[in-house]
Amino acid sequence: IQKMFKEEAFELAKLKYFDEEYFNYFVGYLKSKYIEKGFVQVKVLGPSQTFYHSKKEAAIEYTIQEGQRAFVRNLSLEGLPPELESKLLAKIFNKVGVPFNPIAMTEDLKLVSKTMQDKGYYFAEITNINDVGLVTYSKSGADVDLRYVINSGPMVRLNRIIYLGNNKTRKKVIDKKIRLEPGEIITPDKTRNFEADISATGLFNSVTITPVRHSSKINTATDLIVKVSEREYGLI
Repeated sequence: IQKMFKEEAFELAKLKYFDEEYFNYFVGYLKSKYIEKGFVQVKVLGPSQTFYHSKKEAAIEYTIQEGQRAFVRNLSLEGLPPELESKLLAKIFNKVGVPFNPIAMTEDLKLVSKTMQDKGYYFAEITNINDVGLVTYSKSGADVDLRYVINSGPMVRLNRIIYLGNNKTRKKVIDKKIRLEPGEIITPDKTRNFEADISATGLFNSVTITPVRHSSKINTATDLIVKVSEREYGLI
C-alpha cells in the first residue's frame, strides 16, 4: 500500500508536500485495488489528518476494513457453442477458483460476446447482463456463482451484397472495398473495417454496413446491406 501511495502520487505528493486532493483520490484508488483482488466488501475510511509543529508537518492515516474475500465457485456459460468454451475459459479473468473481480467482469462480458461474433455469430449477446442472477453470493460472501445466459443466434454467412444510396457512384467502386465472398462469415470487425475503407474514398458523408437479421436459429446465409450517403460535388 505504501508503494502504491508513492507510485500514484500527484506532483505535490511526490515531493512530499501536503496534497489534500491526492489524499482523497487515494481512497477510491485503494478501494478499487482491493475489489480487484476479491475484497468486494472493503471499506476505506479517511484520510485522517494530524498536524505537527505549527502545521509545518502532517500525518495521513487511512483505516481499512477488508471484509470477506470472495472467490469464484461456479461459472456457467449457458447457450455457448461447445467448441468455444475452452477458448473463452482460457481468456476470461473470472475463472473458477480465482478471487472474484467485479471490475474485470465488464471486460469478461465483452470478451464473451466478441469471441462469438468473431466466429460468425454476428448477433450473439448475453441476455441476463442486468439480471440479479448474473452474480450470486453465498451467505458468507466467500463464494460467488456466475451465470451467463447467451443467445448465440445463427452463424451469419454472406448471401449477396445490396447497395443503397449510390445514385451516382458506380457499384464496382464500392465493391472493391468489400473483400468478402459468398459463404464467408460476417463479423462486426469486418463490417467496421469495410465502413472505414469506403469512407476513406472521400465520396460519402456516411457509410453503414449491416447484415439482415433472420429469425432462423440454424446456420444461414444473409444479405449484407451497404447504405451510403453521397457527397455533393461539382462537375468537371
